[in-house]
Amino acid sequence: MRSAIIARPAVATTEVLVFKTSVTQPAQIKLLRRGLAALGRWNFDLEDCDHILRVETWASDGTRIVELLAHRLKRRSSRPAT
Repeated sequence: MRSAIIARPAVATTEVLVFKTSVTQPAQIKLLRRGLAALGRWNFDLEDCDHILRVETWASDGTRIVELLAHRLKRRSSRPAT
């Protein structure tokens, strides 16, 4: 008879990551919404002099968030003005 090994699920812990950003307009936030929502709860403080982004996430690596900000905002700023 084989014995089954039952793995206990890892407890998901969340972290709050805080970033200084160059986001200054609600239109920029709209570009980031979908990508940030996939990572957890988030909010911007555009009234703060550092335009703070706070992300409550289970993904402890902030690299993904930095890449998302850089990619989406760079893509937007490289579009020709209409």
